[in-house]
Amino acid sequence: AHLCHVICLTSNYTLINEVFLNSTLSNGSKYYLIDYWDKETVKSILREEGFTNEEINFAADYLSLPHEVIMLKDKKKLGMSVKETIKQWINIEADGLKYLLKSNKDRKENLLKVLSKFDDKIRVSIDNFEDEIFDDVKFLIENEILFYDVINGIIKPTSIIEWCAIREVI
Repeated sequence: AHLCHVICLTSNYTLINEVFLNSTLSNGSKYYLIDYWDKETVKSILREEGFTNEEINFAADYLSLPHEVIMLKDKKKLGMSVKETIKQWINIEADGLKYLLKSNKDRKENLLKVLSKFDDKIRVSIDNFEDEIFDDVKFLIENEILFYDVINGIIKPTSIIEWCAIREVI
């Protein structure tokens, strides 16, 4: 008998897809959603790290992932303000998204249709994507702009920062 347990924590679509498609683990897989941090969690951690109330209140509207909090702390140590750092991150993500759109002119219209569904909401049911644009949904997931939550059947940006960038671009 062969017994193997694999634990993988990732939001990386390529890795998830590789494991799922190229292994016999697909029937034995379990998914556990580790979602965005809520504002209170972000505020609590930033408070512990010595951020001011003004910095905490601003950052809590944008941060949603552990590595963002760590990077924000590092940027603050280097002398960058919280607002400057977060605005820079949004600009970087927006520029990357613009590049992706310009690099895929043949599907740009459909990509914008997909992204426009996130104009006023951060979570969209998979059922709200028409068949004719679903390949473009997959393309945005593969390029880590969007994330497919298989547990709840929703698609969402990979972070709140990414959501802000999407709204800026559309």
